[in-house]
Amino acid sequence: MTLRPRKLAAVLIGVILCACMIIAWMSMHESKQDAMREGKALAECQRLASLIKAARQQPTRAQAREMKTPQFASLIESIAQQVGISRDQLLRISHQPARRLQGTVYEQVSTHIALDGVSLPRVLNFLRGLSGKNTSLSIASVSLDAPREQTTTERWQTEVTVTHLIYAPPTNASSGQRMQP
Repeated sequence: MTLRPRKLAAVLIGVILCACMIIAWMSMHESKQDAMREGKALAECQRLASLIKAARQQPTRAQAREMKTPQFASLIESIAQQVGISRDQLLRISHQPARRLQGTVYEQVSTHIALDGVSLPRVLNFLRGLSGKNTSLSIASVSLDAPREQTTTERWQTEVTVTHLIYAPPTNASSGQRMQP
């Protein structure tokens, strides 16, 4: 009879140990599955992050060809007129030659615009119009000079540099044909 309680205790301990091992194995298996899912999620996040990084390095807006100077000047004059800037306040629109953005198939064209005697709200509306949704322009720099004399109306001297991008893959010098990126 003394063996029976010992056998019962041994069996009971064995069952408890087996149950503990099964629970531990299930917990470990579940943790392994979680780790695998998290590893896949991490890989997907890293893939998306690299796509975002590559997209950020690409220009957001580009034209297929360069705008001709009269067409470009007309666009700027139109925007100025829409915000109440007269032609005599629009002193200068000067195009700079396109320059290749290093390591890309894009060229950047800069244009300098000089305004004289324009109120600050009109300058801001002009800038908003230049960089609006209907243009491919980006504002690169703005320089404001305050009015020199004490007057009741504020008239500012303004220098603005806008840029726009052109899709222009490098050409093969010998054939004049565009090379594929």
